[in-house]
Amino acid sequence: MSLSEMQRSFVDHYLETFNARQSAISAGYADSVVRNATVDVLGSDQVKQEIENRLTALTEENARIFVKGSRKAISALIKIIDDPEASDGAKVSACKEILDRGAHFARLGLEGVGGEASEAARTFDHILRRYHTAGARSGSSDDGDGEGK
Repeated sequence: MSLSEMQRSFVDHYLETFNARQSAISAGYADSVVRNATVDVLGSDQVKQEIENRLTALTEENARIFVKGSRKAISALIKIIDDPEASDGAKVSACKEILDRGAHFARLGLEGVGGEASEAARTFDHILRRYHTAGARSGSSDDGDGEGK
């Protein structure tokens, strides 16, 4: 069974506010329903399932956006690190940014999650290994594989 137009409107508003009473009012429910919106509307199995499905989709989309942005940021930082004309200070700063972000992922424990977040964690882990000593070498073009470029 699909959601009614009012239920869909309720879900739309609820996902913006997480306020069942206000969402019921915005969706056009009668005053008698508004008073008990949490029980009458939010308690519906169909509404709960729709909210769960939409939150899952939003979470997955946010993860994709985050990973895409992370890749661009990492790419820009790697270009600075690999640029022979970049100052040692700029290279060290770029390395620090990558290491700081990688440590943040490690603290969050994203290595254990699946999908896009796990890919981001692996990307950061690779960069951590690749550039962990770049600041100390300041000027070396070695990419961490033991062979200079």
